[in-house]
Amino acid sequence: PKNINIDLKDKVAVVTGGGGILCSSFAKAIASSGAKVAVLDLNEEAANKVADEIVKDGGIAIGIKTNVLDKKSLEDAKKIVNENDYDIVHCHTPIAAMCTRLACIKARKKGTKVFYTAHGFHFYKGGSKLNNLIYKAIEGFAAHFTDPLVTINKEDFETGLYNTASAFI
Repeated sequence: PKNINIDLKDKVAVVTGGGGILCSSFAKAIASSGAKVAVLDLNEEAANKVADEIVKDGGIAIGIKTNVLDKKSLEDAKKIVNENDYDIVHCHTPIAAMCTRLACIKARKKGTKVFYTAHGFHFYKGGSKLNNLIYKAIEGFAAHFTDPLVTINKEDFETGLYNTASAFI
């Protein structure tokens, strides 16, 4: 991964879903910019593989198995974030991102920035009116616990601008 041209030296970051293809790229880019990275993923082997690749490239990283649908796993992750001084928490996928953003409320009060990369909202033009109403309301609520919102398409970007002041592509 290429350096993202941000000096993250002495910063500590968490990347959820970090064992996957796209999210591992975020973890590696953040690490290449100097941050220490905790790679969280449901698949422990994938999280450790990405962490090992970061270490091999000269970075500092650990892999942590986390399942946001498992209460104990989510509580453990919340405890890790609240007990450590993470500067950045980068989350992906709607359910994991919602759980992560809520789990990080206390950490945000201490200065942690919570990034959410929306890989396509669950509400969209042409979607069910009921689903759009429900999911847009949920995301509008969650936007209050999001620092930057990263979007990958114009429709989500425009919707993100409606929900938060810091959306970008």
